[in-house]
Amino acid sequence: FNNKLFIGDSPGVGTLKLNLKVSGYGDILKKMDISIYSFDHNCEVIREENKILKNFKIAKAAFDFDKIINIAKLKTHCMTGMTLSVKNC
Repeated sequence: FNNKLFIGDSPGVGTLKLNLKVSGYGDILKKMDISIYSFDHNCEVIREENKILKNFKIAKAAFDFDKIINIAKLKTHCMTGMTLSVKNC
């Protein structure tokens, strides 16, 4: 992945590829030579030194890339009213 840009997500509905196509981002990303990376694979992290949460799962992408830029978006959600980027935490 040397010096290559990727955009990733784990959409709640459909696939990342389909969501990017429907939203119009698919063509833009293709023109800019930015690849997509779906967060559909998880890794378990074990942190015995933690006081409360000693093991948890996170997207495998956290281990696949040297640098990750997290861009949160304010959005509404039918169950909570607003997510306030909690998913990105």
